[in-house]
Amino acid sequence: MKVLYICALVLTIVFGVIVVQYANEYSEARWASFFNDYYSDDYSYGYSSYDSSRYELHGITTEGSVISLLFLAFYILMYSFTLKNIKRMTAKVISIIGLCVSGLAFIITLLPVGDPGAVSFDEFAPFLIFIQLIMLAFCIVNLIQAVRNENAMASTQANQSIVDDVV
Repeated sequence: MKVLYICALVLTIVFGVIVVQYANEYSEARWASFFNDYYSDDYSYGYSSYDSSRYELHGITTEGSVISLLFLAFYILMYSFTLKNIKRMTAKVISIIGLCVSGLAFIITLLPVGDPGAVSFDEFAPFLIFIQLIMLAFCIVNLIQAVRNENAMASTQANQSIVDDVV
């Protein structure tokens, strides 16, 4: 379980970096499309640059949201696995809260995937960063609980072997 939570900590940091990168990429693409539209030729009758920049922005939003969904699915599976394997009450409570938060975030993240024009990724990124910080805190607490659970199991087995030796 310790390895799972150490991997989860690393993936949570990677998730934050990816969200910031996609938000930055979206912001740069939006500014580029603004300047392309503003300084376009007055005699051109096509709006191909506007259409292509809009589709690029929608693509960035969809791609970033799908990657966020993958990370949130990982958190849902991780907390489900924790509920089953760790018997400590604190770990169970954190896992239930983590399941609720990551499940709600998963459902909310479906909005930009379904309609990328409704919510832009740079508007959605603060929500994902907030979720990432919550998951980081929960992973740290569950890592501590997993270490304590492992130490308790080891001491129980040591005590059992001493009792077996005495009998």
